[in-house]
Amino acid sequence: MSQAKELTQLLEGLQDNLPKLLDAIIATTDGLAVAHLSNRVGDSIDIHSVAAMAAAALGLGKRLTSGLYAGGLKEAQVTGEHGQVLIYAIGEKAALALVVESSANVGMVNFVARRILPKLSQLM
Repeated sequence: MSQAKELTQLLEGLQDNLPKLLDAIIATTDGLAVAHLSNRVGDSIDIHSVAAMAAAALGLGKRLTSGLYAGGLKEAQVTGEHGQVLIYAIGEKAALALVVESSANVGMVNFVARRILPKLSQLM
């Protein structure tokens, strides 16, 4: 099975476990989208722009945690009026960005996302 197919299957597993998931994107640290999944109806997002922003946020977060002696960045969260964006480091090579509805249970999102990070790291 190809890497892209395996990554997509992992994202579909997230979708099965997170009903409030709107988008899931795996991006390299240089901002290239590797895999994505969207549950949006009507509205769409530019996957390539989101991948680039997720990589930039990951880079900024790494510099911030390093500069403040907080260790390596593991994850970051941004909350907006209509949703939340959670970004998880996939080793040193990539990021997983999840966009969820504002009413999503962030604890459950973190639990489900953190469970697949080791497999994502192996595939990347």
